[in-house]
Amino acid sequence: MKLTTQTVYSKALAIYVALSFLLGIGVVSLTQTIIVREFHATERREMQGAVQRLQVLLGQEMEAVAKNLREWARWRTDGIVSSRDLQQLNFDYFAVLSADGHPVEVMINRLKSDPSAPLSEKQWISSLMEEGASERQAYVVIQDHLGFASWLPNPPDHPEGSVALAVRLLGGAPLKFLETLLGGDFQFEVLRHAQVVLPGGEAILAMLSTDEIIVEAKSNDKIQARFLLRGPANEPLGIAKLTQNRPLEAGAAASVRVFLTVLVLASGVLFVVIWILLDRTILRRIRELTRQVEAEQAKGLLPVRLDFRGEDELGLLARRIESLALQLENMQSRYRQVVEDQTESICRFNEQFAALFSNAAFRRMFLGAAERIPTRLPECIPAEAMEFLNKKFQRLYANSPIVTFQHSIRLSSGRVVWFRSTLRRNFTPEGVSCGGQWVAADVTPQVEAERSVQESEHQLRQLSARLLHLQDEERRRIARELHDSTAQNLSALEMNVSLLDPLARDESSRRIVEETRRIARDCCQELRNISYLLHPPLLDEVGLLFALRWFVDGFVARTGIQAEMDVGDHFPRFDRDIETTIFRVVQEAASNIYRHSGATSARFKLDYDRQLGVTLSISDNGTGFPESGTGPSSGGIGLAGMRERIAQLGGEMRIQSSPQGVSLTIKIPKDPIHAKE
Repeated sequence: MKLTTQTVYSKALAIYVALSFLLGIGVVSLTQTIIVREFHATERREMQGAVQRLQVLLGQEMEAVAKNLREWARWRTDGIVSSRDLQQLNFDYFAVLSADGHPVEVMINRLKSDPSAPLSEKQWISSLMEEGASERQAYVVIQDHLGFASWLPNPPDHPEGSVALAVRLLGGAPLKFLETLLGGDFQFEVLRHAQVVLPGGEAILAMLSTDEIIVEAKSNDKIQARFLLRGPANEPLGIAKLTQNRPLEAGAAASVRVFLTVLVLASGVLFVVIWILLDRTILRRIRELTRQVEAEQAKGLLPVRLDFRGEDELGLLARRIESLALQLENMQSRYRQVVEDQTESICRFNEQFAALFSNAAFRRMFLGAAERIPTRLPECIPAEAMEFLNKKFQRLYANSPIVTFQHSIRLSSGRVVWFRSTLRRNFTPEGVSCGGQWVAADVTPQVEAERSVQESEHQLRQLSARLLHLQDEERRRIARELHDSTAQNLSALEMNVSLLDPLARDESSRRIVEETRRIARDCCQELRNISYLLHPPLLDEVGLLFALRWFVDGFVARTGIQAEMDVGDHFPRFDRDIETTIFRVVQEAASNIYRHSGATSARFKLDYDRQLGVTLSISDNGTGFPESGTGPSSGGIGLAGMRERIAQLGGEMRIQSSPQGVSLTIKIPKDPIHAKE
């Protein structure tokens, strides 16, 4: 038989044959272990079944004692109890005890001890009477023997509170019957005699904690099961032991050895036959196919042409290799065509940043010509940009291998180009880095357009701020003109009309003079209100707090809407622009509440914090904004104007609308606030 070491299959076959014998030995040992373990498990299951049958039989003995006690109670009630009847009960001890545990009447006593010994614990009797049960039964230990006890509270013809107690010990003919039925020896060990610190003590502790059955092999021909028996009040009494023979152990071991010996010999013969067949039929053709594939690989050309004939699996494999090579060539051609047509710059590189592939767009962008072939990325990209890309690349890991970012590169021509780059780092299945890929899209026009938009937005914001400032200044000037000029002229008109009172001769003339004076007075008052609403002088003279309180009071008087103003403690004064902005926002919000909300009440809360700045909260109980719109608008600054004013101060405005009302919160940060504290 020829054995070559030139192919991995030959080596694998040799290793297979060598390991097969070792595996056979392991299988034999494992099989023997499993079979023996199954025998042992069967013995344990049979022993556990025997213990369960034993527990059932003990329960039946217990129930027999309880049944005889109930029979005695019936006889006693009927008045037909005789000594012969008592003997039929088959009790070892039968007495009526008082509530304190002393015997009132002892009818049967085959025990060699004090008649009160079985129930010397008075607390047990007291607990029985407190439970109010009609009858009880339990295991008991008397003179280190297991017994069945049954008791009956308040027996017939005896004082109230007494207990009738019946006890039957397990021994003699009943014990022999149980051992014959179960095919083993039964023993009972009182718990106080058990040595929990000696070997086997852990099993006793397990029985005390879980009441489980402990099965152990005492020797090669004996198996023993132990379980815990509990007495009155669930108190542990002792350990019951059942010992049986192990007929399966010796026969099982001999059968297993014979079976496994035959199995080892048959396996050895089978392994040798398989080795010869594989070497003669498969390995020879595998070597030939391997030689031809290596020859085609040395040529380095696609597609692969293998002159390997045959209709078996290896012949089919050779044809599949040729087909896959042809498909690979077609896919490679299509891949190159797709990549070359991309407008994004694409480059693949190894861990040392040596270029493995680059498309025409990459070569045109960084080499100036699509025909040039890059060797290493640091030779194509400026040093500053290469350092930036290297830092990004080194921060990629197997669980996060890709990152997308925007950056600029100053090319060798001096032109600055903005790119949206996607950098990927490749990893082997073992987590070792093996190069990466860089895809860069020229987004310079988009960046320049965004900058233009941002510049336009900045200019619009500046223009908007200037317009709002001019609007406030114009309101202040108009308010001052109305107050200082027009209102004063109306006051002079009212005084001149008052001088006409002496000239009025009749009632009609005096009525006209009075009405003219009242009209002049109302016009003067209305002009003063208008001038105050345009720009309240309180805002400049005593500050925002007093101006807001004056405005809210006037809002309640004019609209009938119940409004309250809540201002935090120690509220300071601010710069005029900030106070004007807050006042205009409150003014516009109050106008919206009156015109659009349908509210009956409103609340204005103003607070200031050294760290957080100013917080303004406005809420009402109206109907909220309509679902189809974003909120009310008016001829004033409106919500858009309110946002613009707040944005000029670096603040933010949030609106929450529901059918129960609208809540508006404005926060102006500390930075633009210049509090005069």
